[in-house]
Amino acid sequence: MPLNKLDNFRGLLEDGGYRLTSSTHTRQLIPFVLKEEEGGIKAEISGSKIAVIFHGTTRPGEALAIVVKFISNEWQIQQRLIRLELLAKSLKGEELARELISVLARQYNVQNDNLLGTGHYLSPGGERSIFVATS
Repeated sequence: MPLNKLDNFRGLLEDGGYRLTSSTHTRQLIPFVLKEEEGGIKAEISGSKIAVIFHGTTRPGEALAIVVKFISNEWQIQQRLIRLELLAKSLKGEELARELISVLARQYNVQNDNLLGTGHYLSPGGERSIFVATS
């Protein structure tokens, strides 16, 4: 939902006991919160073997989701949503690959030798599943 629409729900949410800041203030906070979250995830997955799960479609107006799974230092399986993006246009396989590389390698500094990947990609004619394992 666009942030400016949040102001339309202010009365309803405040009647329910929720206090809201203005959409202008929220808009200023988002880059800071995003940077903090990305930094925390980078620290968590640094040097870990990770599995990558992605879900996308070739239809515009739908979302691309990228999730990483890894084992924490406490030997607990963890998963983090690292990208959720509304698609303005359809993604072909090559474009999806570029997006995955951009997010994993450039944004989160994931090295190829730390990747164990699974993926799921929907196409208009049916479903395709992709499994990639590297050593």
